[in-house]
Amino acid sequence: MKKNSSGFTLIEAVLAVTLLTFVTLAMFEGMSVINRFKRREKVLSERDALIAGLISSIQWNLQDYVYQIDFSTSLSGPHSTPLKWDRGIPPTESCTTCRGSLGLLIQPVENQAGIVSNLFRVTVALTYQGVFASPRNYTFFTSLED
Repeated sequence: MKKNSSGFTLIEAVLAVTLLTFVTLAMFEGMSVINRFKRREKVLSERDALIAGLISSIQWNLQDYVYQIDFSTSLSGPHSTPLKWDRGIPPTESCTTCRGSLGLLIQPVENQAGIVSNLFRVTVALTYQGVFASPRNYTFFTSLED
């Protein structure tokens, strides 16, 4: 009796389908991991852009906050973040719907000869609901514009 050698056997077909299934599942799982990473990075970059914009606004408009110049050395205690802010809302004391709060510590820079005129060390303590609850401190140096 002569065997027919054309086509695939049942075992070869089952193995091919099984292999194709595993490859497809691995591909979808890889795409899922990439999408999760992409979403996480998007949230982090939006948060960083929001914070950078807020700090830049404070840096370039420091004269609006000059009444808070302080010679203390830290932002701590329950009143360390008295101003409220949110996306598109500048820091204010009267915002009731704002999700973020911030506190400023503006200190004149001192060297061995005394206070350096027009140079300030600014520490900003930020909180933002849903992103970070405990204050995060950001420090930069700037000067007041005349």
